[in-house]
Amino acid sequence: MNTAAAFGQRYEANCVVFNNLMWVFGGYNAFNVYQTDAWSSPDGITWTQKTKFAFPVREGFGTAAYGGLMWVFGGWGGTTLLNDVWTSPNGIAWTRAAASAAFSPRNWPAYTVFNNSIWLIGGSDSGGNGYLGDVYHTP
Repeated sequence: MNTAAAFGQRYEANCVVFNNLMWVFGGYNAFNVYQTDAWSSPDGITWTQKTKFAFPVREGFGTAAYGGLMWVFGGWGGTTLLNDVWTSPNGIAWTRAAASAAFSPRNWPAYTVFNNSIWLIGGSDSGGNGYLGDVYHTP
């Protein structure tokens, strides 16, 4: 079954599974307009917009579900690379947990939860011109 999701086409958005829901947020649309909303779905078919503004503009960022929170980190902010961190317990209220994290600004990192830590691996700096081989994790 192929249906169009209510949140529309997105490029470089991100998703995470949290509290038995699929979540989609960020990225930009076919008209190069950045999206700052957050959507959730219990089944991948029916989507509900949870907020119009989750966190500032970004694409190519990382997401994780860990410790009862959704986490968003780094990415391209439209004019600069970011290394900030945002968290939410519900997808509606978002809080900036760090304005400048220990990792350097980057987009397109690999990220995962493993051994009770969030891991951020590599990515790109300089708008995609330089690739990183570093590894960071939460304590």
